[in-house]
Amino acid sequence: MSIRACNGAPRCFGNPETESVSAADLNTNSVKTSSAEELLSEQSYAVVDDLGLSSSSSSAQSSSSLYSVASLSSLQLIDGSALVYEVKSCRYAIGKKLNERDRVSVFKGIRMEDGTKIALKVSCRANTVYSRIEGHSEAVPLEIKLLTLANQKPRIPQIAELLDWQADTDGYTMVLERPSLCKTLAGFLEQNGGSVSEQLASVIVRQIAFAASTCLLRGVFHGDINLQNIIINSDTFEIKLVGFGNGKVTRKSPFRSFNGTYSPPEFERTGEYHGDAATAWSVGMVMFAMLCGRIPEAQDLDELDRKVWSHNDFSKECCELLCSLLRRNPRKRLHVIKVCQHNWFKALYYEQDGPEVIEVNSCSYEVILKIGSGGFGSIYKAVRLSDGRRVALKFADRTDIEYMSTKAYIPPEFKENGKYFGKPATVWSLGILLFFLVTGDYPSSTDLMRLDENSWTYFDYSKECCKRLCSLLQRDPEKRCELEDISGHAWFNSCT
Repeated sequence: MSIRACNGAPRCFGNPETESVSAADLNTNSVKTSSAEELLSEQSYAVVDDLGLSSSSSSAQSSSSLYSVASLSSLQLIDGSALVYEVKSCRYAIGKKLNERDRVSVFKGIRMEDGTKIALKVSCRANTVYSRIEGHSEAVPLEIKLLTLANQKPRIPQIAELLDWQADTDGYTMVLERPSLCKTLAGFLEQNGGSVSEQLASVIVRQIAFAASTCLLRGVFHGDINLQNIIINSDTFEIKLVGFGNGKVTRKSPFRSFNGTYSPPEFERTGEYHGDAATAWSVGMVMFAMLCGRIPEAQDLDELDRKVWSHNDFSKECCELLCSLLRRNPRKRLHVIKVCQHNWFKALYYEQDGPEVIEVNSCSYEVILKIGSGGFGSIYKAVRLSDGRRVALKFADRTDIEYMSTKAYIPPEFKENGKYFGKPATVWSLGILLFFLVTGDYPSSTDLMRLDENSWTYFDYSKECCKRLCSLLQRDPEKRCELEDISGHAWFNSCT
């Protein structure tokens, strides 16, 4: 076990009075502690907010007060020191625990060399299954194999990417991508009152079905598609399938053990099941939960099996798909690969009550499907009938709204006094956009404070880049740089 303790610094990771990050399930031979001064230099203040840790003053801690080497359960993040985990000589700063189940822990993390956001999944299961995989001389943990297979090229964004991994005597560790603005589908539903609209459900279900189908085509049975193992971007509604710990390599013969959340009825009845049919059942259960805010009861399952289940708030195509996925007989169940071709996805994006052909300034356009909608109206894919040119049609209602924008881009002067000028507001929006391009996230309150003080820096980015951002994101619009002066900044010259 390699542990070193360093003196505390004015700002640090972790505060026992707020949320002590337990690392009880970390493989101890990869754990170190580093001083807050090392991790929270001028280039990395943003790390604190992202990892879910507090920043406060503290005194130095001795190594004996940090950890009890004899007990894994006593391994804690102490005020004044930061937990660092090493995977193949790459160091990661570890933050808030995201999940814990069956000797498996998932932590927020940041790769220290470049600030990449990651999720560190540490498995200390005693009964880890190992399996051979092409390109490796020795057998690897089965979950590593499944994720490797699922991420074969061409990669799809709906499956979480495995960035790195290592096996230890105590278990194994995986470094996974951690997208910005994401939460579990369970958390997303809770935030939205327990369920979502049929249209939003269709967007999500189609992605889940595509991810599950891709896994099966690449020889991977996920084994536990549920609301916790799907993460969703709450802005774009893009999903990623995670949690392959209960998965298996597909095979023609039936499986005789099941450790997932939604046990298929054939397993309950016969003790056997096939991966493709069980996957379709799980997708159907997730779809039902998203639409209805609960899992189906016995009466629901009877009606679904007889294909007579319906709901006043859902379209006929939606109910038909649910019935097809939740048939008790696996041979009558719709194969998950066919889900994306279902009529539900075609019918929902075209409003039957709307005009099929509309005229704009004497030109006729055929409306194909609805692309999206928001505060500024609805956008449709269409074709101009005169020459077949593909266009987008935007329909906006007359309104007296004085200001409308994406929340993160609203200038502070409008929040404070309800007024703003166009040019300074545009400069602020450009600053927010640049910040997101640089860091992969929107600025926190700490970031905004340091930007306003002209003291914000970020890892290895140049001084000119950081100064440019500070000049764009000044709270006082009169101190913000002029819109016309942006392109002439020294940063652009230094990068050429």
